[in-house]
Amino acid sequence: MDSGKIRFASEISAIDVEFQKAQNVDIGIDKLTFTGEENNTFSGDKIGDDYVKLDKAKRRRAKQIDFIEHQEFLITLTKRQIASIEPVVSKSGNTMQFVLPQTLQNQKGKDRARRDLYTAVLMANWVIKKYNAMKELPQEEQDEWEPMLF
Repeated sequence: MDSGKIRFASEISAIDVEFQKAQNVDIGIDKLTFTGEENNTFSGDKIGDDYVKLDKAKRRRAKQIDFIEHQEFLITLTKRQIASIEPVVSKSGNTMQFVLPQTLQNQKGKDRARRDLYTAVLMANWVIKKYNAMKELPQEEQDEWEPMLF
């Protein structure tokens, strides 16, 4: 993290051409069921339309737009949570911990700040690093097996 080798996507809705392209990509949006929480902004305001009132084509487009906006929300949330983590060296100086600021540690409730996303991002980064190293190994005769990232 501190070396700047992990990059996050920027908001696609700010770039009209790319936002239009993203709206037209077929991701099987008709098969997705929204639970309602993904249609909330940071402040809790609803951003989703009532899909039942729309015809099929407009409903599909509205769901696709809401899906894109929700992905942007998740990326922004991840960046905010990771930015709040403070690396702290132990008193003995031999270990490093990643903690939340004291004000965030005192929060209670289901929406309190956590370090979960930081750990998930570090683990995902490690997996990608290992996956790429595995792909760069010299080719040997294999039984039609290739590592896959899930």
